[in-house]
Amino acid sequence: MKKIFATTVLMGLFCAALFAEGFTVKKLVGKVSYESAPGVWTKLKKGDRITGDTVIDVSLHSQIEITGEDGKLYTIKAMKKGKVASFVTKTSGLKKSSTSTGSTVAGDTGAGKTISTSSSRASDAQEDLIWSDE
Repeated sequence: MKKIFATTVLMGLFCAALFAEGFTVKKLVGKVSYESAPGVWTKLKKGDRITGDTVIDVSLHSQIEITGEDGKLYTIKAMKKGKVASFVTKTSGLKKSSTSTGSTVAGDTGAGKTISTSSSRASDAQEDLIWSDE
C-alpha cells in the first residue's frame, strides 16, 4: 500500500513538472535574482530556465526579458517581486482612466470631453472638504 501511494505521489509531481510552463531568460539588465530555496536568492543568468512558479526579484534599474515555450517575449521591469506567472498573465501598460480630447474628425470641437489631471482632482477634492479654523 505504501509503495502504491509513494508511486502515485512521485508520478503526480513528475506530471506537474512536465506540464509547468517554462521560460528562458533572454536578456538581463541590472540585478535579477530568483528564490532557489526558502530565503535563498540566486542571481539569474542569460539562458537560465525558470517556471511560472519561480519567484523572482527584479531590483531597481533592472529588467529581464524571458521567452515562453510558445516563443512569446515577456519583459518584466524594475522593482517587481513575485511569481513569474503573475507577471506574464497581467496586462501591461497604463489603464485608461480618462477620455482623449484629440480628434481627427473635421468640425469636432471636443466639447464635453475632459482629461482628469492631478491638479484638477486636487481642486475637486478641496471643494468637497469642510475646513474648520479652531
